[in-house]
Amino acid sequence: MKRSLFLILPVLALLFSGCVTNLGPGGAMPGVFYSDVNYPNALNPDVKHEINFEREDIDILGPVSAKVDSSWYFFVVSSGDSGYAKLMEQVREVGGDGVMNLTVDTKYKNYFIFYANVETTLSGVAYRYKR
Repeated sequence: MKRSLFLILPVLALLFSGCVTNLGPGGAMPGVFYSDVNYPNALNPDVKHEINFEREDIDILGPVSAKVDSSWYFFVVSSGDSGYAKLMEQVREVGGDGVMNLTVDTKYKNYFIFYANVETTLSGVAYRYKR
C-alpha cells in the first residue's frame, strides 16, 4: 500500500500542477513539490493607456492598495479572496469613485499537493469625479 502511494502522489502532483502554471508572465513556473515565487501580472498588455491630467472633471486623491490571499488544502478545500473588491473598499474610504494605474503582484507558495497560498497585492491611484 505504501509503495503504491509513493507512485500515485508524484503522478497526481504532475497532473494538478498544470492548474497553476498561468499565474503571470515571467519568472519560474510553480514547482511540483515546493514554490515560493512572486509574479507581476499584466492586466492587458495590448491596451495602450493615455491619461490626460488636464481633465477638469476628476480629482486625484492619491495611492491606494489592498492585499488579499486565498488558499487551498489537498485540492479539496479552498478559501480566501483574490479581489478587486478589497481595493475598491480602500478607494471608497478615501472618498473615491474609481482607481487608475492599477498594478497587480501575485505571490504563489505551495507545498506539494498538500497546501497552496496565493497572496495578491493590488495598488493604484484613487480618483473622484467632481460633482
